[in-house]
Amino acid sequence: MWMGLLIGRGFVLAGDLERACRLGFDLTGRYDPRKFAPGAPRQFAWQISLWARYHKARALADAGRHRKALSSLGAGFFARGESRGLPLGIQARILTAHCMGKRGAYFLAADEFNRAFREIEALRRRGGAEAEQAEALHRRASHDIAEMIATAVQAGVKLW
Repeated sequence: MWMGLLIGRGFVLAGDLERACRLGFDLTGRYDPRKFAPGAPRQFAWQISLWARYHKARALADAGRHRKALSSLGAGFFARGESRGLPLGIQARILTAHCMGKRGAYFLAADEFNRAFREIEALRRRGGAEAEQAEALHRRASHDIAEMIATAVQAGVKLW
């Protein structure tokens, strides 16, 4: 699993998105984390799986393939709760909102941004090592929502 994630990231850095997905990220997705031994092995498998899905979606979004990025993340990314409230889960939520906005689903994107901001605040309140990432996540979400609002206004969407 780990190698699939690294291979995918390497191909993205080399500018080969198709091979990054096919030979890297998708390879990682063939493993079912639920089949790993309980405890640390299963948690590690979930983390690698979620990271691979996030990096695939990020690469697709950066290439302007927002619909594919959304399907790569999918509702399952958030449904089981493995990523909920964690910096990675918040990054994925921000990316989901960003892609929705790029596809013109401004109000759905706004809901997703609101969820991200609530999770960022909860992360901040919890404290600890992960809370240090809250400020960077807040800046990213704020930048992306401002960009989305500008795009919506330019497209003539009535927001208020």
